[in-house]
Amino acid sequence: MKNIILIEPSAPGFHIYSRYHLPRLGLPIFGAMLTERGYNVTIFHQDMTPLNWETILTSDLVGISTITSTAPEAYRIASKIKTFNPTIPVVMGGPHVTFLVDEALSEGADFVVRGEGENSFIELIKWLENSSTDVKEIRGISYKIGNKVFHNPESTAIDNLDSLPFPDFKVMRNYQKISNIILQTSRGCPFDCKFCSVIKMFGQECRFHSVEYVIEEIKYLKNILGNKPVFFYDDNFLINKERTKLLLENIIRNNLDIKWSAQVRIETGYDKELLELMRKSGGNILYIGFETVSKETMQAYHKRQNIERYPEAIKNIHKQQIRIHGMFVIGADTDTISTARQTAEFSLKNKLDTVQFMILTPLPGTDTFNELKAENRIISYDWSLYDAHHVVFQPKLMSAFQLQVSSMLEATPKFYSKLQSFKRGVASLLSISILLPSWKTKFDNFVLTAYAHRLIKKWIKVNREWLNILKIRDKITNG
Repeated sequence: MKNIILIEPSAPGFHIYSRYHLPRLGLPIFGAMLTERGYNVTIFHQDMTPLNWETILTSDLVGISTITSTAPEAYRIASKIKTFNPTIPVVMGGPHVTFLVDEALSEGADFVVRGEGENSFIELIKWLENSSTDVKEIRGISYKIGNKVFHNPESTAIDNLDSLPFPDFKVMRNYQKISNIILQTSRGCPFDCKFCSVIKMFGQECRFHSVEYVIEEIKYLKNILGNKPVFFYDDNFLINKERTKLLLENIIRNNLDIKWSAQVRIETGYDKELLELMRKSGGNILYIGFETVSKETMQAYHKRQNIERYPEAIKNIHKQQIRIHGMFVIGADTDTISTARQTAEFSLKNKLDTVQFMILTPLPGTDTFNELKAENRIISYDWSLYDAHHVVFQPKLMSAFQLQVSSMLEATPKFYSKLQSFKRGVASLLSISILLPSWKTKFDNFVLTAYAHRLIKKWIKVNREWLNILKIRDKITNG
């Protein structure tokens, strides 16, 4: 078993950051582990390069990593492999199949690697090469023997993340197209957001790479990917604030000369010392999970954030010339038809740089999915629609059509309107003309607003049929 193909299927649809290529890190880490062991590895990231079927159908094993929205494409690929060369073992992994194992096994997968897959995947390949041991001893995998499905015990989480190699992007076709230097400094999340699958996948016990490891990884990846902006893939870059400060201090001390962005909680904006350290180390964009501007919805999401202090945090962050990408989730049982509009007004009033008004999506494995399924409120199991831009469940205080319209046809266009594009264009020109330090930020906001405005029009055009279906369903439901 020498030639191994790893595939990240393409995502359906598009959004404000569709033009950026940010592959998930699982496959590049697998690629590094396998090449260290002498295997020939090729990774296809479908958004960056088309699949080469001659290479795939002559390989010794194919691994496919999928999230929920890419599952239909993952299943199509698996089915095609099984049709034209059924002898090739197909292994699937990722959040979606971790929680819907039986579905994956019925859709072409011979094996499913559940949860953190590094150790399980390597052990499985060894077993396929030399089945002298019992497959039941491989933790964290599921498989079929005849018509019977077997689920081996859960794998143990990797405590020492530094034992993992740096991701190998060189085995990825067209890796030069990757938009950012991407790395992850931690796994797990101590919080319990109702709609999030992270804790179900990686647990609430947080594990960290050492600061030294991260510094060396940045240096290594800069040599591979060039002097591109760094994006920290951590679900929360500030789980351990003191450790993050130490990391930022080391970025400065090592003169890494990077621009970086990361996902954080709003509490980041209350620590002025931290924000100054972020700016000095090259921080220029924070992706902040505001989630909602409603106290009731905050409780419904199991979030513990102080909405009254949002403006204070936003001002503190902007004072350091750091841009804010606000992320909101609309559609909780406490939300009404006016919630999306109020969220857009809040975002404009507080001068967020860019936003995503995401629709609550019941991802398999989450409490939200289990609850809505039990209440028979999920209206579509077309996984390609599970992209946070389509309503796939029945809301409590409005119709599915009303939620779709208020979020994607009203709130998002309100923030990215022609008027807002014009205002940001004027602000950009003025700041350039008088050489304000913020001119680059204002120009980037203008470009993204204009781009997003065009993207919304495209989304509406592509999704007319879905909008019409929801409208008809609304009429039928209401008699």
